[in-house]
Amino acid sequence: MLELGCGAGGHLVPLALDLPGASALGIDASPSAIAEGQALSEALDLGSRLTLRSAALEELRPDELPSADYVLAHGVYSWVSPAAQARLLELIAACLSPRGVAFVSYNALPGWRLRGLARDVALRHVDPSLPPRERVEALRETLAGLAAAAPEGSPTAAALQREAALLGDLGAEVPGYLFHELFGPYNEALYLGEFVQRAAGVGLRYLGDAEQRAECLLTTVFPAEAGGERGSAAFVQGEEARDLLTGRSLRASLLVPAEASLGAGPPGARQLAGLHLACEGRLSAGQDHEAWLGLALDPHQEVRYEAYGGPPLVVKLPSVCLAIQRLGHAWPLSVPWEELVRDVTRELVLAGRPKPGPLLAQAVWEAFARGQLELRPRPLSCSGEVAERPRGCPLARLQAAEPERRVTNRRHESLVLGRPQAALLVLCDGERDASSLVDGLVERALAGELELSDEAGAISDPVRIRAALAAYLPDGLAYLRGHALLV
Repeated sequence: MLELGCGAGGHLVPLALDLPGASALGIDASPSAIAEGQALSEALDLGSRLTLRSAALEELRPDELPSADYVLAHGVYSWVSPAAQARLLELIAACLSPRGVAFVSYNALPGWRLRGLARDVALRHVDPSLPPRERVEALRETLAGLAAAAPEGSPTAAALQREAALLGDLGAEVPGYLFHELFGPYNEALYLGEFVQRAAGVGLRYLGDAEQRAECLLTTVFPAEAGGERGSAAFVQGEEARDLLTGRSLRASLLVPAEASLGAGPPGARQLAGLHLACEGRLSAGQDHEAWLGLALDPHQEVRYEAYGGPPLVVKLPSVCLAIQRLGHAWPLSVPWEELVRDVTRELVLAGRPKPGPLLAQAVWEAFARGQLELRPRPLSCSGEVAERPRGCPLARLQAAEPERRVTNRRHESLVLGRPQAALLVLCDGERDASSLVDGLVERALAGELELSDEAGAISDPVRIRAALAAYLPDGLAYLRGHALLV
């Protein structure tokens, strides 16, 4: 794996932990970020699995980089000079193995034009001498003031209000990202067609985007039905039209060598072979769990599920209902496609229903396109149960001890933990049982690191503190398990 613009290793460190048989190289122009990443790598004893070095893109030569099956460039392309953009694509083309895939993110037009409005205000109306955090806050206040002064109901007022709200939500959590986005010297947004053309100029072909969109279902998952093969002019035009309709402002495009075969026709069961499926699949509030199986097997009824990170699923097909329930029981672990089909078939046969047909595979692809279901090439390396002596993910335990409490779980998500959750995760070293974990939490509460309260107010009595934390422990551990933070 190769990452160009790796920062402090936020992507490569968890990947190196999850893939002990792989080797990774990260390159970034910031020596301080590289030093931070090296310290984290040493703390996790990654050794030769991860190498980090400092260099500017313009300084790199293709012949000094290894061949890579995966090349990442997240948060780089739009935010560097035109010369660095050209060098980035040249390096990817030179380093990508014949069956490799590259990931490149960039700001997308036309959706980014609204974000560009906030950038214009940032560069023209905010004091450039302010420190970064203060500059972000000053921009939020300026946008809110301009929105209040704009004519009521105008599109400009609505856009300014959205940007001000976004700065309020993200400013405290990721000020570095916002500063990079809004105050950096470079920020070029592109139409998909422009990016595809630039990639083709160095021998790279557009495969698709890493992030699926429900609104892009026909072109992203079923390109043949959208009037063009993947990467063709008709395909790209369709995607650009959907970018316009949905206001998409960021793309994470996947590139392969120009000679790579992309396959033909809509995906089906054959393309699911060997993949692992994951879906939280909780029954929506108000659904009678005891009567669930009867509903699931009745094609005239519908069953509603809440899906992790995506819109609710409304399902009528019995085979799909059974599949989602099976995946929900396994969450956050995944289930191999072949095992899922076998389990669903068994349930249907026992109930006297027909075996699942091609509609099950089609439903899987549709749910994947809507962000309701995940497809993985391998099992997730986390625990599906809470062990007697639970062990937290090594990287997340280190991160949970930091003041920000922002951790990376085994699903490679970034989460901000509450103080009790962070304290519990740090304590989960694989040596402590439930009683010892409560002891550790009580010790932190008595030291003032945790604040506990109930309906009567703050809890300060040691006996009540222990009782409250003992009652919290099962839910706290269940949270860590459900968010892929235990191994």
